[in-house]
Amino acid sequence: MTSSTRFTPLAASAVAIAASLLAGCHAAPPAAAVRPDPRAALVASLAGVWKGRAEGTPFGDFPMALDFARRPDGALHARLASGPDFFLDFTFHRRDGAWLLTEQGALPKVGVQQHTLAPSRASAWSDAELDVELATVGGALIWTTVVRGKPHSVFRLHKVEGAEAAQIRAALARQPQ
Repeated sequence: MTSSTRFTPLAASAVAIAASLLAGCHAAPPAAAVRPDPRAALVASLAGVWKGRAEGTPFGDFPMALDFARRPDGALHARLASGPDFFLDFTFHRRDGAWLLTEQGALPKVGVQQHTLAPSRASAWSDAELDVELATVGGALIWTTVVRGKPHSVFRLHKVEGAEAAQIRAALARQPQ
């Protein structure tokens, strides 16, 4: 090896610096920032037990309770049932970074219906037939459903914890599927 091809410690340092500078120039651009869904905080706040009343429904007003439980896939799910011909099932789940709401319900003499609603407004989900808007006011949840442009129901619920929540969870676990 001739003296002109030998690397000295100083030359090796210069090569390392140059290589790191070149690598920085050719690094992949940062991934585009994913905008968080503005509904994420609202959906997260739903986890837990809620009780209150369903008002203005085609079947009149009635007491109700929901337990929004987190599933292993990250979805939030609650079900209210009094038998196979009457149930309401709600699942908030993510698809392509957005929170969707899938509602499934069975009503006597109507049958089973299912809708997957897409985000429409800041705290609302919609499809061609249904519009659902959620509002949290002072620890209360107001869940308003409009069907084909006409008011269908309003759930007025408040969150419960402790022994009362445990009792409601146990009662919901015994409901018919």
